[in-house]
Amino acid sequence: MRLFERDDHDAVIRSLVGESLAGRGHVLLLEGVAAAGRTALLGEAVAHAERAGLLAVRATCSPLERDLAGGMLSQLVHGLPVPGALAEAPVPDFHELCRRILTTAATTPLVIAVDDLHHADPASAQGLLYLARRLGAARVLLVVTARRDDGR
Repeated sequence: MRLFERDDHDAVIRSLVGESLAGRGHVLLLEGVAAAGRTALLGEAVAHAERAGLLAVRATCSPLERDLAGGMLSQLVHGLPVPGALAEAPVPDFHELCRRILTTAATTPLVIAVDDLHHADPASAQGLLYLARRLGAARVLLVVTARRDDGR
């Protein structure tokens, strides 16, 4: 699907995908007011990344899961080839999840897509920040959406 009036966004996404493939990890925040098209743009970013050869790992945050510690991180764990112990942990271990993502990205470049980050549980938000700070030389593009008017 082609999104209208998003050429500038598409150019940025294409550039970041290329840099991530070259081993320069990035975080892209798609922020806007409610109903601004963040989720559609996230979908386009993931589709472009997949066409370029990145493996997509997705999570969607929900206000219903805000009290579920590690809920969003659990979704990411299930999108990766991980050992059973990590996949079954109630709250994924930040260090192990980060190590697994970076190890996977060494052979398979990744796009990690997180929709509605403003609904993330605190443990998952902390884990995602932990990962984001370690992406410098990784073949990872982390794309998140957040609502600007949520007050967080």
